[in-house]
Amino acid sequence: MTTNRNKTMSTPARASRPKAELMAVTPEMAKAWLAETNTHNRSLRHSAVAAYARDMGAGRWRTSGEAIKFAADGTLLDGQHRLAAIVRAGVTVSTFVVFGLRRDAQDVMDSGRKRSAGDALQLSGMRNVGRVAAAARLALSRRDNHPLGGGGYTNAEVQQFVRDNPDLAEAVELMGSTVRGLRLTPRVGDYCFWLFSRLDPDAAYEFFTSLGQLVGLTEGNPILTLHRRLSGHYGAARRISVEEQLSLVIRAWNHWRQGTTVHKLLSISRSGTVAIPDPI
Repeated sequence: MTTNRNKTMSTPARASRPKAELMAVTPEMAKAWLAETNTHNRSLRHSAVAAYARDMGAGRWRTSGEAIKFAADGTLLDGQHRLAAIVRAGVTVSTFVVFGLRRDAQDVMDSGRKRSAGDALQLSGMRNVGRVAAAARLALSRRDNHPLGGGGYTNAEVQQFVRDNPDLAEAVELMGSTVRGLRLTPRVGDYCFWLFSRLDPDAAYEFFTSLGQLVGLTEGNPILTLHRRLSGHYGAARRISVEEQLSLVIRAWNHWRQGTTVHKLLSISRSGTVAIPDPI
């Protein structure tokens, strides 16, 4: 393998046998490669390009063994999303580039299991990595006013959020299996526990412990009303969306914090929209 950080060719050289180089790929090079060699690839996923570009622009992109790959005749086989992201971010990225592959090598590219954000967090020694990553994606979606599916964020963005908010992993650890048997997804419970803990950690622990144990709760207690709503006590058999879960939990928390009684919790307005309040 050779290393050439100053390579400036606009189009990849043809190679009779495979060889790899570590190259500094500029936006100009990436644009030229896409225009002149990207003739045999799947459709471009613009969401992936945008995500990669965010990492590159923020300095989170890391050089790994994953390479831009070209066939022996110069055709781009793998790496179009990374190249498009370099163009979009307008930054130079150091990456391995492999030349001289067989055209049919493309058939087996991307066949391995993609590393998840949880996998990456586990390598750092963190516990409950799947739940921490899921809660982080939900927190990012809420922060950015994005759909709450949690998609669209790169592993690097999730890792950075977890590093910037170490109390999230602590909240997931404390939450544990406090709440079981309810239609409350772990990421919603973990996220809300973290959110409420930032306001009052003792109250957050009491709220979720009471939700799980139902000890000493009287009629009209918002926690009891929430438990009944999430357990299907009112006969609602349909699935409760993430948005509705958030709305219900935060509304119950706010009522409980204010000391008000409530016998019914609604998450959907007459217009059919779900309003998610801020916790108090």
